[in-house]
Amino acid sequence: MKYGEVTKVTEYVVANPQYIFSYPYHRDGEVMGLDGDGNLLVWDSSKAEVYNSGFTPDQFGVENLTDKERSRLPEQSERKFFRTIFEIEILSQEALPDTMTLEDLDFEMREGGCSGKITKTEGEEIGAFTCSKSLIKQGTDPELFRLDVLGRDIEV
Repeated sequence: MKYGEVTKVTEYVVANPQYIFSYPYHRDGEVMGLDGDGNLLVWDSSKAEVYNSGFTPDQFGVENLTDKERSRLPEQSERKFFRTIFEIEILSQEALPDTMTLEDLDFEMREGGCSGKITKTEGEEIGAFTCSKSLIKQGTDPELFRLDVLGRDIEV
């Protein structure tokens, strides 16, 4: 689903009928649950419908959720996860091929004819939802960190 796309029923709500809601009792912008991709579903009182916010609980800020809203979400792992980005700068006398791996670059910096510098450009703590989605984007199963696709702890 794309940002702002409206839906009346989602896989999560269907799978969790205790979260079926009657609209007069919800405030505009109230978090109602998650869609299948782990994005928050939010109440739009002007349309009396739920829409996909496009934000994961981590992006929205789990601390911004009320106790009632939190109870509508699956428990996510309380373990800490981190996202770190490094930049590698290589100076060489010839253009380097696009097919070079990190191992190739390491060899060229240590023993080849290149100079290199590695700099940490970004680092942040991320929540379990974001970690799980990022692992999937990288082509890695979240089970690597004992998580399911919604950032919940699993027993492997």
